[in-house]
Amino acid sequence: MYFVTFTVTNWVDLFIPNEYKDIVLHSIKFCLANKDLEVYGCCMMTSHLHIIIGSKGNSLSNIIRDLKRHSSEMLHTAFTKNAKENRKEWLLDIFRSECENTTINFSYGRQKAIL
Repeated sequence: MYFVTFTVTNWVDLFIPNEYKDIVLHSIKFCLANKDLEVYGCCMMTSHLHIIIGSKGNSLSNIIRDLKRHSSEMLHTAFTKNAKENRKEWLLDIFRSECENTTINFSYGRQKAIL
C-alpha cells in the first residue's frame, strides 16, 4: 500500500468544475477495472489528489504513469474545448511554461494517451 499525492503544476486550482474531477475519477475507475489498480482511499481537492493505492500484480509505477498521462491528456482536451472556461489561456500559459522548464523535452499536448 502506498500513499500518493498528485499535484497540478504550480498548485493551480484545476479541479473546480465537476467535469474535470470526473475525468480523473473515470481514469481511476478504468485503472481499477483494467490495470490491476487497488484504491483504499481517495481525497480530491481543487489543486491535488491524495490516494492510497496498491496493485494486484501490474507494476504500480506503470499504472501511475498511465493514469497520469491519460488524465492530463483528457483534462487538456476538456479545458481547451470548454467554452465556459475563462481561465483557458492562463492555464495553457502555465502548462507551456512548465514544459519549457523541464528536463524532459516534449511539447505539451503531443503525448499519446495510453488508456
